[in-house]
Amino acid sequence: MQKLKAILEELADAEPYKPSEKLRMECARKWVRRLLGLGLLCMLLLVLSGVWYKLQHTPALAYIALAFYVLTCLFSMLALLVEPAVLVRVMLRRKAETTNTFIAEIENDEASVKRLIRYDEDALKRAQYWIQLKIKRLDTRIVFFFGGSAAMYSLLALTFSTSRMPVDWRGSNIRSCAVLQPTT
Repeated sequence: MQKLKAILEELADAEPYKPSEKLRMECARKWVRRLLGLGLLCMLLLVLSGVWYKLQHTPALAYIALAFYVLTCLFSMLALLVEPAVLVRVMLRRKAETTNTFIAEIENDEASVKRLIRYDEDALKRAQYWIQLKIKRLDTRIVFFFGGSAAMYSLLALTFSTSRMPVDWRGSNIRSCAVLQPTT
């Protein structure tokens, strides 16, 4: 039992590989949040300077408000361009990134396997048996709760609910498709 517990702890400590594309997108999202925060701050300062200008008609306040307006627009536009720029860069380097990601995944998996090599084969097979048994039990609970073809039912319900939505947001060209026309 101690070996089984140690193996399961080793497996619980193993971290899956995070692809660099995912890390880049997380970094891009952080930049987007920062830029939007700066844009919001500039907008608040713009409102504050506008109120202050209404109280005192100083020409310098008009230039300050204009500067905050330009900064608000600039930060907002930059926030809109960050993620697409990262995606374009990833698409251009797709082939090299795919190879590098695959190699890094293999290295990560091999590092996890090296930690398990000290255990004998019987202990590893026993751990594999218990893990597979746990997965079967979870799968049985899900099938019992949702039914055997839950995915098919949910897709059918989603298709039915979207086909009954108003036409306004979908446009006339999609509505003209034979698949989406409701039967009367």
